[in-house]
Amino acid sequence: MTGRRGIALMLLAACTSRAPASTAGPTVIPTPSPSPASSSPVSVAKPADQPQLTIAVQHRAIPPRACTPATVSLDSGRPQIFLEWRSAGGPWLPWPAGPARWIHRGTATIPVCPGWSENPLEVRAVAEDARPSPPASVRVPAEPWMHDLERLIGGRPLSASVMVDGDFVYGHLAGVARAPASNEKLLLSMALLDRFGPDRRIPTEAASERRMRDGILHGDLYLVGHG
Repeated sequence: MTGRRGIALMLLAACTSRAPASTAGPTVIPTPSPSPASSSPVSVAKPADQPQLTIAVQHRAIPPRACTPATVSLDSGRPQIFLEWRSAGGPWLPWPAGPARWIHRGTATIPVCPGWSENPLEVRAVAEDARPSPPASVRVPAEPWMHDLERLIGGRPLSASVMVDGDFVYGHLAGVARAPASNEKLLLSMALLDRFGPDRRIPTEAASERRMRDGILHGDLYLVGHG
């Protein structure tokens, strides 16, 4: 897959080490970065007297990189509808880069575009001032290269995702949160090299809470990487 443009592979290996305790240092303002997650509201418990959404998926078997329309219904109100997904009964997550629709005359049509996962996938509709819809099960038939990846991964404790032109097409335990491991930097470096080329330079800055006097710094020196 290294010869195709627009393909991103994200791999997170399991790591048992814990993050180091925070230490005092200069205030760092992080550089904004794009997030694949949508602006779906965080799921919270809804009162039983609120209206409940329903969702009906037109096709439950969806080819890779394809979508199927889903009809979301609500008896009252005109809220904005988002999608959430989960795999194998795990936590509900915002649909990656998912669309949002407004209820109009009691219904809204929203595309469901899942990627392949080794476990069953469920989607549901969520909105403010409404209870989430009961989940709808969907599946994506695996392509040969997906079986090849599954065979290479085997029983190793890692999560992997493949996105093509911004579309999620493959996931192996993609919804499992893991602490970053040291081999993640290898794949990240490969992706950055493919995206920005060998001439791109990522700055590293030196920072301190103290000022230099006569060319000497008496105090802590921090290296701030932006890569």
